[in-house]
Amino acid sequence: MLSAILTLRTNCTANSKRHTVNKIFAILLLTSGSCIGQNLVPNDGFEIHTSCPYVGNSFSTLSYWFNPSLNLGWGSTPDYYNGCSTLLNDVDVPSNWAGYQFARNGVAYVGIVLWHNQLTFREYFSVQLISPLVAGTSYHFEMYFNLANQFKYSCSNIGVYFSDTLYTSTINYDPLPFNPQINNINSNYPDTINWSMVSGNYVAHGGENYIIIGNFQNDSNSYPILVDSNAFESGTYVFIEDVSLPVYTGITEQENIEVIKVYPTLFADKLYLSCEVNESCCVILYDETFRKIIQLPFTKNASLNTGHLAKGMYFYEVRCGSSLCKKGKLVKD
Repeated sequence: MLSAILTLRTNCTANSKRHTVNKIFAILLLTSGSCIGQNLVPNDGFEIHTSCPYVGNSFSTLSYWFNPSLNLGWGSTPDYYNGCSTLLNDVDVPSNWAGYQFARNGVAYVGIVLWHNQLTFREYFSVQLISPLVAGTSYHFEMYFNLANQFKYSCSNIGVYFSDTLYTSTINYDPLPFNPQINNINSNYPDTINWSMVSGNYVAHGGENYIIIGNFQNDSNSYPILVDSNAFESGTYVFIEDVSLPVYTGITEQENIEVIKVYPTLFADKLYLSCEVNESCCVILYDETFRKIIQLPFTKNASLNTGHLAKGMYFYEVRCGSSLCKKGKLVKD
């Protein structure tokens, strides 16, 4: 959180709000089944929380994730945003002190400082994996980031460090002393419109049980670009969503978008499925309380009769053989 060091945020203009306040308590369960290809990151979409965040130093209300910098007050602390927050419009979704952005999925995301043009300043956040990594196994990491539009600069420097031990440091704002095993592509700069993917593969040494996310480069090896000289804040601040780490099966999420389809996302009496992979598929549909309501094995193409379902939000997962290949949300109109 920049409040104690940078400009006070209470002067930020409040934007109009459109809330989708759905309590998604079981998102973790959607990817934590015992199968090859499961996501090892708990609370991957940041929807699970102990209470609604109310100001920028409410990161501790986010379940499973923590700040490795041991900062208990204002300063070098990541921020948690959720659509359930309404106090002062500070950490709400989509409108908050840092900008205006809808979540990529659900109603929540995390925000961190990657770089600042007036002082060395970094923020990180960390999580313990559901199970330690297995030596010699390849894992595919993905997350999405977006530039907060109250900030003048974009910066592509962000990485992921895998550790076999819990790391916590004294309170400071300097880059953590690690060499991340996965780094973003230098040309992949976040913008204020799109959720851009950061991804990479990692072969485990064995026993890695934690990940830390942030910019581990010093200022001379960080490469910010000025994107909006009229923005309110200096530096680079990004929102982060949908962190995943499954065993690498050779199919990335981008490829899944092309070969596995569940549509339309706003449905009425029918849902249509296509799965162009060389395995049998299965779709499972859950209601917003994560109660399983439909399970259908299929090959290549299928349709679901949904006329009997109540209006509201639903979640699905598509399994290819024993692997979780795709998940998402749908709305019954």
